[in-house]
Amino acid sequence: MNNLKQRIRASGFETFDEYPCSWQGVSNDRPLVTDLEQFAQRVIDNLWTSLQEEYKPEYVLLDDNDLEDTQHQQYRLSFMEHFVSRNKMLQDTIKGISKVSVILITGQQGSGKTAAIAAIANSIMSRVNSNIKLYEHYAGITRASLNSLSMLRRLLCQMINDHSELASQFPIDQIRTSSYTDLCKILYDFLRMRKSLSNIVICIDGVELLDNETLVHTLNFIPKDFNFEKTTFIISATEGSNVEAACKNLSNTLAIDITNLEILERSEIVRKHLDRFGKKLDEHAFSSQMKFITGKRDSFKPSYLTLICEELLLMTDYEKKITEKLKAIPQRQHLFLLEI
Repeated sequence: MNNLKQRIRASGFETFDEYPCSWQGVSNDRPLVTDLEQFAQRVIDNLWTSLQEEYKPEYVLLDDNDLEDTQHQQYRLSFMEHFVSRNKMLQDTIKGISKVSVILITGQQGSGKTAAIAAIANSIMSRVNSNIKLYEHYAGITRASLNSLSMLRRLLCQMINDHSELASQFPIDQIRTSSYTDLCKILYDFLRMRKSLSNIVICIDGVELLDNETLVHTLNFIPKDFNFEKTTFIISATEGSNVEAACKNLSNTLAIDITNLEILERSEIVRKHLDRFGKKLDEHAFSSQMKFITGKRDSFKPSYLTLICEELLLMTDYEKKITEKLKAIPQRQHLFLLEI
């Protein structure tokens, strides 16, 4: 051991000799040492310094709209590793683009509507030589995202910046000061006057979360009898909501229901979440820990599976207590939320 210490000291790397700590004995066959706060802080400081040296940031000044745009894009990308299967839903949605004016993604709370919208947007963005301009909004990810006026202004600014031939007819300064009613008219005029060969897809998730002072839940920003060629709105709505009813009253609409997850899809979601942290569940036929999760009554909801996985990752004695923990988790999501 002394020889190893001498080699480390002579390596040229930073060392921390005689750091304070306390021996706490053995628990569950594991040695325990405490009072390592100074050592931990030294490790964190060194790691952070190394990361800053390795990845020196390129600072770019962003205005409020650019910052908001970036947050929506990052939010969409955060779903990429969690989305599982639903291939038919993706295919049906992509086929509907430019053929229908509005695509409604509907389902129960927690059924994965936001993940579906994000997956659709990712699918569009990942297509090579795609002739589609994507504009997206996820209500609830920032305070401004809950404001219907801010949403419409931001999306219109994006569209006009991408269509320079119309910039003189729709000045950005005018859009940033227009009322909600005026913005609805500007959107109509913009879509009607647009001559670009590219398709426009406008994805809006969680319309029912937007403030309804502008009556946005009636989807009044989508022009009545809307049937513009090369333009499609993709809207998500909770089953039985006012937004779903308003969407179904629009003409030229395709409704796609988010169905319950199949057992194999539930298992795949759990595996993906746990695998990020090197955790696994026993899936042998006669001792399957996975079945304790996928057999829960609310396990058809991706949000419930995510909650369970996040809770499991907080366990200290994962291997020894996992089966007991899985059995104790309630069958229903709302009961589990009360526990945690």
